[in-house]
Amino acid sequence: MAEEEYFNCPICGHDHFADEELEKKYENRKQPIPRNEMLKVANAMLNYGGSFVSSLGKALLDADEVNQQKIKNAFPKYWERYKKGG
Repeated sequence: MAEEEYFNCPICGHDHFADEELEKKYENRKQPIPRNEMLKVANAMLNYGGSFVSSLGKALLDADEVNQQKIKNAFPKYWERYKKGG
């Protein structure tokens, strides 16, 4: 029986069974967000978003790197939209 492989999930912080496809899928979620990108997204969310999205922008500014990544991973459509400037 092959040895099972696990990885630490960057979203929830728990270890999960992983194969190469899963590892590749989550690889980009492990990279730190460049500060200029985070600030651009947060400011666009604050300036152009509704009440919920502007709250996400404030949360981004208040969050540490781990929680910023969680916000980005939880709301990828918002991230991409506001990364373009709103």
